[in-house]
Amino acid sequence: MDTRMKTTALACLKPVFLPFCLAGFLAAAGCGSDGGGEDGSQTRTVNISGEGDFRSVQECIDESQSGDTCRVYPGTYRGAVRFNGKNLTVSSTEGPDVTVLDGDYLNQDGVGDDTVVRFANREGPAATLDGFTITNGAAEESGGGICIEAASPTIRNCIIRDNTAAQNGGGLYCVSSTSRPTIVNTVFEGNTAQGLGGGLAVLYGSPTLINCLLFHNEAERGGAVSAQARAYLTMQNVTAADNTAVEGGGALYLLNASALATNTIVWGNEAAAGLQAYLEAGGTSEAARLFLRYSDLEGGRAGVVGGEVDCGVVPSPSLCLGIDHVLAGDPLFVPLDVELQPGERDPMLGYYLSQPATGREDQIALGTSPAVDTGDPDLTPQELGVDDRATRTDHAPDEVDPDGVPPLYVDQGYHYEIPEVL
Repeated sequence: MDTRMKTTALACLKPVFLPFCLAGFLAAAGCGSDGGGEDGSQTRTVNISGEGDFRSVQECIDESQSGDTCRVYPGTYRGAVRFNGKNLTVSSTEGPDVTVLDGDYLNQDGVGDDTVVRFANREGPAATLDGFTITNGAAEESGGGICIEAASPTIRNCIIRDNTAAQNGGGLYCVSSTSRPTIVNTVFEGNTAQGLGGGLAVLYGSPTLINCLLFHNEAERGGAVSAQARAYLTMQNVTAADNTAVEGGGALYLLNASALATNTIVWGNEAAAGLQAYLEAGGTSEAARLFLRYSDLEGGRAGVVGGEVDCGVVPSPSLCLGIDHVLAGDPLFVPLDVELQPGERDPMLGYYLSQPATGREDQIALGTSPAVDTGDPDLTPQELGVDDRATRTDHAPDEVDPDGVPPLYVDQGYHYEIPEVL
């Protein structure tokens, strides 16, 4: 991927591990029945009805070992989920719309730890949470929905919604220089932090967000995302829209941290300063650096405020903002369920891109979103893991030519799952 970096500004950052291994991260856990695999691993079932091996997700984890799988049937499962150092897979059978991990706003551990899901024992990428809604967490400190400490799990196909934190990371908190989680095909909606990062807060860690949607999150700073203390954040095909910060950084707040965003849309966010992003050095020798490639940023450079940043001469002495093929045009979001009245629409389905090819009259009138076919030409939909997903309301995937060759450019922003039955 280093050969694809077209700005000299990227040389000042540590190597970026883009998704050459996405196929592994995005592969389904499989529907296997109970019993052992060839490697001795076990698959156990969880069903709140009592028809599975366990009624509780945590009971399944407690009775499993690294390499095992807990398959969770639809239902609302209340209480804490702790992986406890086990590199196992916890996956739903029917997806996040019908499978919920509910913190119920309770003090789940009896010690003021109200995080719904916790990874804190050096779990690696094989520790996987797949296909859940994580909701109603209320952390007395940080990480309302998910807390990751000194761990690097994989989170995919999840909805992190309506969680709160008294400090940082309403939806998810990632702390420690050894924390390198990968978060794929995940939505952060309606999370709140009284401190930093309504959707996601990072301290020292290096998370990678691939095909994620962050909207209606709120914090003091960094309505969608905050990163600080030499954290390094990578975002690919991310949409951060309609988030709010009371002070700075409607979408993104960086304090002595760096972020690289590719194929990303940052639009419609609100803050007292830095409507889209706020960068701050915090009075130290460190800098805050934001690099945008093949992305759409409302207001361009004007959407970013530099605070008291001193980045020397690379890449920008004023804002520490590196730009490569960045647009500043309205992405023309359109809802999927346009036939409903605005108050009846599912807000999560409001970030498709207008494309007249769908045949819908409203999109014919709007025209084509500037975010269509303007992603990084060196990253194919297959490499990004969005070849079976879509930004179009008719759910057609990113176009290929008649010979099946991938397009020169992938669409920017979040790609939605294509329903099995259209």
